[in-house]
Amino acid sequence: MLRAILLHGFLGLTCSHAESLLENSKIRAYLDALKIDATLDGPFEGLLSSYREAQKSSLLPSDTEQLAQAWGVQGKLLHARVLAHQARRDDAHAVLLNICRNNPGMVKAWLLKARLETELKWLKEAYSSYNNALKSGPNGKQLQSIILGRADVLRALGKTDEASKSLLMLYLRTPGDAQHYSMILKHLERWHDYTNALRLVKGHMSALTQRGTDLGRVRMDHFRLLLLSDQPEQGCQ
Repeated sequence: MLRAILLHGFLGLTCSHAESLLENSKIRAYLDALKIDATLDGPFEGLLSSYREAQKSSLLPSDTEQLAQAWGVQGKLLHARVLAHQARRDDAHAVLLNICRNNPGMVKAWLLKARLETELKWLKEAYSSYNNALKSGPNGKQLQSIILGRADVLRALGKTDEASKSLLMLYLRTPGDAQHYSMILKHLERWHDYTNALRLVKGHMSALTQRGTDLGRVRMDHFRLLLLSDQPEQGCQ
């Protein structure tokens, strides 16, 4: 109870600080750089929410430099995101590189760095950053983002088999999970990798059959992929 009261009070102070900064800094433009995702933590999101709710302006790099001084590594992550949003990608990368060097076990810093390197087409660097993120003990949501992003980089590097296998391994962590199945299937279809897409569908069918779940939608996926891949229908097992 005490923890909840303290957290509520902290969030209240955070929002008040954000509103004050909005008023005093006269921030311009719209704030879509601050969409909250898996790279940001608990109480810090209160600050971001206040900016998002304003929907009038966007943080400037000078503003986020001030926030970085007050919020430490979380403020630096925000600063990097705003720099990237304003197409100052080299500057953003320098900030993220510094964070990763000083916090080598920080998953979200490696994840942001990998995403930025992918945008910059620095594929070898992105691959290395995704691997460092994996080594840093990501949680479930972060792990999903890392494996999907890493697979895209592998694909771009020409390692198509390894990319597809990594997605199938992601599914095997939670067999029968409809969300993972749908997400991975979209990836494989986008790559026109119908062979591995069919493997995924058949594996999902098997997992659902063991649960006694209806296969109607998955059968439709199976039939569609057979048509796309020009493979003869062999029946559903």
